[in-house]
Amino acid sequence: MEEKKRLPVIITPFGSKQKIAKEVSVSRDFVSKSLNYTSNSEKAKKIRSIALEKYGGFESYKEVEV
Repeated sequence: MEEKKRLPVIITPFGSKQKIAKEVSVSRDFVSKSLNYTSNSEKAKKIRSIALEKYGGFESYKEVEV
């Protein structure tokens, strides 16, 4: 039996990742990594905050097999 792990993610509306990237002057890829909690720098924390407060993002979880 395979074990599953829940990882936090932030879901945002279509097109908002590009807008956040432009606003914070980073790549869209960095925004995706930040919202998937792959990156945990101060800038990544700022991106998550902007996504939640300004772009209507919400926290969720994704299940991955370990």
